Amino acid sequence: AAAARDYEAALALGKKGLLEILAASHANMSLDQFNEAVAIWLDTARHPKTRRSYDEMVYQPMLELLRYLRDEDFST
Repeated sequence: AAAARDYEAALALGKKGLLEILAASHANMSLDQFNEAVAIWLDTARHPKTRRSYDEMVYQPMLELLRYLRDEDFST
């Protein structure tokens, strides 16, 4: 379903199915390869409705919470 871009069918598989998709799509991938793939995705992927990059679409209250936790020596 995922390979055929049938996202509704892929989502219908539930958590277990999605984990299987992730495992299959990342099998035999080194950490460096994964990091490179993520960097390319962040550079090119756009939200379908806003056309903005995903790293531009942040939730300010969450950023403030993360900053507070880090200031209080929590690991995030």
